Amino acid sequence: PRYASLKGIMAAKKKTIEETEISGHAPATAVSGMALPPARPEGRKLDGDAAAQAKALLDALKNEAKVF
Repeated sequence: PRYASLKGIMAAKKKTIEETEISGHAPATAVSGMALPPARPEGRKLDGDAAAQAKALLDALKNEAKVF
C-alpha cells in the first residue's frame, strides 16, 4: 500500500466535498433485516505442563475437530 505524503494530506484538507441529491429514483437496495451473528462457543484452557498440554491438544484435534 502507498502511504499518504504530507503534501497530499495538506492538499486534501483544502478540497471541497460536493453533495448531490438524486431525485425521482427509488433506492437500489433495501435492508430486509439485521441480526447479530450466532454466539461463538466458549474456549477452554489446557492444564498441566507443556507435554501434557500438547498431548491434550493433539487428542482434541484428532477426536473433536477431526483435523488429523
